[in-house]
Amino acid sequence: MQVENGHLQDGNAANGGDLVKHTVYLSLVRNLIENPTWKGGIKIRECHAGRGLYAPVPGNVDLAHNVMSEQGPGCLLGEMERGILSERKLLPDGTAYAGSALLNAYNLASLGVPATLDLYEMDGAVRRDLSAIRDYPSIRQAISDGKLTVNVLEEGRGEEFDGETYIRDTMDQWGPEDVILLDPFAFWRDDDKSRIRRVRRGLYRDILDKSATTQSTVVIFFTWGNAHLGARQDILCCNAACENGYQQLISHLWGDRRPVVVTWCWRYTFAMWIVSSGCQHDLLVGATKRDLDQLHQHMRHHRKGPDTDWPCLVV
Repeated sequence: MQVENGHLQDGNAANGGDLVKHTVYLSLVRNLIENPTWKGGIKIRECHAGRGLYAPVPGNVDLAHNVMSEQGPGCLLGEMERGILSERKLLPDGTAYAGSALLNAYNLASLGVPATLDLYEMDGAVRRDLSAIRDYPSIRQAISDGKLTVNVLEEGRGEEFDGETYIRDTMDQWGPEDVILLDPFAFWRDDDKSRIRRVRRGLYRDILDKSATTQSTVVIFFTWGNAHLGARQDILCCNAACENGYQQLISHLWGDRRPVVVTWCWRYTFAMWIVSSGCQHDLLVGATKRDLDQLHQHMRHHRKGPDTDWPCLVV
């Protein structure tokens, strides 16, 4: 099987942001389902779900190949990637990489707990690609067994779909079993698109506000691209002036909603928050560190690693 290339996000697929972000996603779900709140049914709601399967650009092929390699200590992400590609008879050579939507579906199918995966994607053509996720044998079997439901919202329609606005407007009806995955790209910087970014940042503040009432888990992936100085100012509390920016949002969290924070630099600067109930905090810190350490050791074996010290967990 050939992987069609030319997708907008092929350039980011399997980069240093993806490898950490996807490890965090996999680790989070596997640990949440050990808790009674999610063991009886977990609902993943992923925004900017993307395409499913990507063709990494040459600069990221080595990273993808090495994370999937069976040589070395091994890691959770590599195991999942190999399993997915084998179902499509694709070699784990780095020329194909499963993105978050496909990883989440495959992970949920493998765990055997009742699960729903809602995928929100703006681009109608990409939503058509997402429907193919259901055709992977293990995912199809989990759906047939009634263990997994995969919904692509606005599937079959060509109009743009604003997943973030949908989440904000409907999440009052959600609950603790819901896990919201947000991937807002570079909305944290002010530039010539500052008005648009202010609006989007406001959506994220609204979602965080509502999650305190619904007790839903929220995961946010931040990227500053190569604006490393601006990223350091945000992360180190030196830039609180940006309306609903990184520092204003994190200071807005209260009570038992303190986030698990992961920051790292791997060509670009990234951060992630896991905002969940306080009783999960210490468990998620330990699990996230364990699975990221495994990824670190595996990539070190292949002499592929980040530009700075390995991801820092701030609790």
